[in-house]
Amino acid sequence: MFDIDVIRERGRTLLRLDGTIDGPTDDLLLEAFAFVQDEDHLILDLSFVSGIDRRGAGCIYALIESRSDVAETVIVSPGELVSMPLVLHNVDRVSSIVRSVQQAVAILDYRSAGTPDVPGRSTSPASIAW
Repeated sequence: MFDIDVIRERGRTLLRLDGTIDGPTDDLLLEAFAFVQDEDHLILDLSFVSGIDRRGAGCIYALIESRSDVAETVIVSPGELVSMPLVLHNVDRVSSIVRSVQQAVAILDYRSAGTPDVPGRSTSPASIAW
């Protein structure tokens, strides 16, 4: 079971999950993604997720891949406990996985607007309004 926070701003949505993502939460994961408008870029913040099993990682892969033709997704996962199951299920092939929301915002800003900021380095304060 997990909690969901949704913040939408400037053509992107921050979807923050808190809890454990496993097989029984697949329906909740689908509901969480339903909050994201199709054309919005997505920051999937898993910073507060305590664990994820293979079924949860597979569900995330399928959901991200299904929207990859329309918009980009960047996943925030600061710990290996969550990142490793995602990598084992090839989620890193359909989405970048970074350690902070600021890095995710910088990547989306760089890719969508072509700003001169380099992801992971200095970014303008306006692009880190989350």
